[in-house]
Amino acid sequence: MLKHPCPQTTEIGILYPIDKCSKTFLEHLDNTSRKWLYTHNEVHNDIMNYIKNSPNCDEANQIANEILNEVKRGGKFNVKNEILLDSTFLANQKVNCVFNKLISQNNSFFKNIIINSFASSKTAILKYDIANIPQPSGGIYNAITKPIYNNGGKSFYKITLDASFVINASAIEIAFAIIHESIHAELIERCIELNLIEYITNSGNVKFFSTPVTYTNNTAIFQQLIMYYQSYNGAIHPEWNHDLFNLFNYRDKLQTDLLNIHPYINDSTNDFLTSVINDPNIQGGTYTLQDIMYYTSWLGLEGTLEYNSIFNDPTNPNESIRKSYTETVINTKYNHNCN
Repeated sequence: MLKHPCPQTTEIGILYPIDKCSKTFLEHLDNTSRKWLYTHNEVHNDIMNYIKNSPNCDEANQIANEILNEVKRGGKFNVKNEILLDSTFLANQKVNCVFNKLISQNNSFFKNIIINSFASSKTAILKYDIANIPQPSGGIYNAITKPIYNNGGKSFYKITLDASFVINASAIEIAFAIIHESIHAELIERCIELNLIEYITNSGNVKFFSTPVTYTNNTAIFQQLIMYYQSYNGAIHPEWNHDLFNLFNYRDKLQTDLLNIHPYINDSTNDFLTSVINDPNIQGGTYTLQDIMYYTSWLGLEGTLEYNSIFNDPTNPNESIRKSYTETVINTKYNHNCN
């Protein structure tokens, strides 16, 4: 008879009962990891609950291993919202501070994304970390979202902020990157829930079903719009995910979140908007805070249909000037600290 891999009581408390899938997870741990769990009841119980509520045992155990290893290195797993904060993320005071201010904003779009798409009642998990992102030729990746999904399993999203970007970024740029990348994850998860995505490759490329399930209820409009934009002009549109930012008014909501978080990360002793207004090299006219957050919200959406209609309009070149100026001053004139 096999000895139970994890006792129900320890010297510091009571461990939650485990199901068959959780028992399999514990049986395959090395002795060091199993002993570590004995003395970390809260982590043990969070991981057991995660596995128990997952639809795919093997996949859940694989992700649970990543959770355990990351928490052992100093990371943190929020089982309620199914968010894994990597040790690199927690160790960066500026990034961790901005994230905590974002997540504490009641009724914000960012918080609604977390609750509605990645809470423990859902079948997806988010991980945030900081690492060196390989940069493409002719472009810059300040942050990326890597989805992992196999048809019928639990989806996993790794959101990475580039280490060099983090060092040089202002607080508002970090807030923008976190929200923007979380929207990417939400949109892909929505496509999965609408049975549009068959699988996602290891490189992050999405494979859509050629004949997806067709809905007849109120989700049909979302499905049809997504299908239209991802196959614009009869081929997979490379900016299909970014186009959905505009289609579902996510860009507007991102702008609102930036406006709402601004008072909490602005340096009142060196006010950002005042610095812009008094800038002797200001370009494109005068600006309100709403103007600046509007142009900021368009970052990363270059190449989308709506972006091209606004910022590549030869009859109104000033819009492109204002967006470029905004992109500069949110770094050079905005607070680079968070407290």
